[in-house]
Amino acid sequence: MTSLAIVDDETKMRSLLRNLVTTHCPWIKLVGEADAVESGLALITEKQPDIVLLDVQMGDGDGFDLLEQLTAARPHIIFVTAYHQYTLQALRAGAVDYLEKPILKQELLQALERTQVLIEQQKQPSYEQLLKVLHADEENQRIAVPIGSGSKYLKVSEITHIQANGAYTWFHFASGRKPLLVSRMLADVNFSLEELGFIRVHRSFLVNTTNVEELLKVDGGVLKVTGGAQVPISKAYKQTALQVIQKGIKSI
Repeated sequence: MTSLAIVDDETKMRSLLRNLVTTHCPWIKLVGEADAVESGLALITEKQPDIVLLDVQMGDGDGFDLLEQLTAARPHIIFVTAYHQYTLQALRAGAVDYLEKPILKQELLQALERTQVLIEQQKQPSYEQLLKVLHADEENQRIAVPIGSGSKYLKVSEITHIQANGAYTWFHFASGRKPLLVSRMLADVNFSLEELGFIRVHRSFLVNTTNVEELLKVDGGVLKVTGGAQVPISKAYKQTALQVIQKGIKSI
């Protein structure tokens, strides 16, 4: 059964969403509700729902603040809001859908059904794991990335950074080869690669710590990686990211 959480600061809206989901979606289990960014973050971290119906503007911040602070694997996000101007920002944040209030029953049900299809596709046997380690030794360690009906084999040491692109991710390489687009969200890639030396430094970026060459103190912090590309560091990830990157490195 697919699990779902509701994060919205309007009591009436939470009630409406709850009734629509429980009445018309027997394949969904409602695991909790929250009325703010802080409580929503705690709920998602604890329950790890498959889907979250997320408001944009709330009393202690907005839905994008919540996603910025989320360190667990990100659920499928359907934004539910009274503001139409955040559509592009929501898509860039990897939202599956964006519904404007007042909510129409059919639109909500269609969004949930589309999301369920995505969830089922990700459960197919060939996609049980996004990345599989093919070699144990560090020098030749490779990963298999699903592309189309097959897999692409990538050498871990050649990957410099990975960039979010909605529900997809771009893999960038030290060799200057053309970036590779993979049909997975950054949160899922992060979960698979964190044991291979990759770390989240921004809502939209992972870096391979072995390919970080410089820390540039501009715009809050930028990492220069092998090949010359520059990756921004966001405030939410800066302290943890720099601790990991600088571990074992002596300053003079």
